[in-house]
Parts: sequence; structure tokens; C-alpha cells
Amino acid sequence: MRSLSNMDDLTFSVSRVLFLVDGCVGVTPHDITGLNMLEEMDVPYIIVLMKIDKVKPALLLKNVMSVRKYMRSLRQCLPQPFLVSAMTGDGVALLQAFIAHATGNLDASSS
Repeated sequence: MRSLSNMDDLTFSVSRVLFLVDGCVGVTPHDITGLNMLEEMDVPYIIVLMKIDKVKPALLLKNVMSVRKYMRSLRQCLPQPFLVSAMTGDGVALLQAFIAHATGNLDASSS
């Protein structure tokens, strides 16, 4: 796996990004580096907190609030983080619906 340490390494066009954050840990220094890169690229993105089934509710709330606080300083980040669990499926349908709508594959007005 190759790391993008230099913005000039990007040779493709990106229109939207899902930025994954470990819900057990919250935002790490590596996450901040990635978020800053996305801000420099001027690309809209959403934050997805994963593994929400593996963390106690109080810690999950703390990590969500930490993410939301950090999100206030981000221009390109969409305002609502998604919380998902691959193990239980919690939040996956909502994320899928958002992706379908954002990519033009779901017309929310017809529902």
C-alpha cells in the first residue's frame, strides 16, 4: 500500500471522499494530517466513524463530540458525521442511502 505524502502524487480527479475514523479511538494525529490534506485539495468529504459496536456508549459519545468539535474548523467537511458498524450493520443503510443520493443514484424527492 502506498502512502500519499505529497499532494503532487495525485494523478486522478477526486469529487468526494469518505474519511474513515476509528470510533474506538477518535481523531488521531494521522487523521488530522489526512483531513488537512483534504482541505488543501478543496474536495468535499464526510467523516465516517467506524466500529461503533466495539466501544462503550460513553466513550463513543466523547469521540463523536471530539470529531464534531474538530469539524467546526473544516471548510470542506459535510456537517454530519456518519456512525457505522460493519459487524452489526448499524448506520450502514443510512450511509448507503447518502452515497446513492450524492452520486445521483437515488432521488430523495420521489420517496
